[in-house]
Amino acid sequence: MVSFDRQRMKDHVSHQDEGYGQHDEFAIRNSTLILKSRIHKELFLVSLIAEELRENRPVVRLLEVGCGIGTLTPALRSIADEVVAFDLSPAGVEFAEQSLEGWPGIRLCVADGTAPRGEPVIAEGEFDIILIREFHPFTRDFYADRREANRVHEEVLAEYVSLLAPKGLLLISHAEDKEQTIRPEELVLPADVEYRIARVDPRLLAAFLFLTRNRLGPAIRLTRLAQLALWSLVRRNVLYVLQRS
Repeated sequence: MVSFDRQRMKDHVSHQDEGYGQHDEFAIRNSTLILKSRIHKELFLVSLIAEELRENRPVVRLLEVGCGIGTLTPALRSIADEVVAFDLSPAGVEFAEQSLEGWPGIRLCVADGTAPRGEPVIAEGEFDIILIREFHPFTRDFYADRREANRVHEEVLAEYVSLLAPKGLLLISHAEDKEQTIRPEELVLPADVEYRIARVDPRLLAAFLFLTRNRLGPAIRLTRLAQLALWSLVRRNVLYVLQRS
C-alpha cells in the first residue's frame, strides 16, 4: 500500500459519509454528477475517445474510480459489458447499491483508491477503460508537500496502469484548483504507457467535437488554442488520457 498520512483523506470521507447517510441534497450535489445533461456529456466524451483511440474494440470491463453514489455508473454500463465501480465512502456505496439494485453487469464495492489491487473484485482481471474523475487523492491537499504528492501520485498511477488491458485507456479528469493537484507531466510513467491526450479542457473539447463533427484530432487542437485565452477567466478543468501498448 502507498505510504502517506491518510488522516485528512479519512476526515474528508467521514464528512461525505454523514451527508450521504442523511441524503443531504447539498452534500450530494457538491460531490457527484446529478444533472442528466452533465452525465450525458461525460458519457459522450468517454465513449467517443474510446472508439477513436481503441479503434472500435469492444469494452469488456470498465473501472470507475470514486463512483460516489453511482449517478454516472449506469451510463457507463451502456458502453461496457461490465462496470466495476468503487468508492472509499461506505455510505456512498450503500446509496449506490440501493439505487442500482437489479442492474446487470454492475459490481459495487468499498475500496481505497490509492491501493486498488487490495480489493479482490478489482484485482481479478484487467480493464479496457479506467475512469478517474475528481479523484480526491489526485485533487486535494492531503500531503505534507508537493514532493510527497508527486511520489504518491506516481505510485498510484503506476498501479492503475498495471490494471489496464492491452490498448486499455486511463482517463483522468478533474478541476485544477488545488496546490497539490496531480500533474502527470511531472511524473515518471511506466514504460508501456503513452499520453494520447494531455491537459485539455473537457468542457471545451466536447464543444469542439460538436463543431468538428466528432473529429478528435482537430477538436483537441482547437481546444488547446481556446483554453489559452479562457483559462484566465474560468476555473480550469483538465483531461488526461493514457493508453497502454
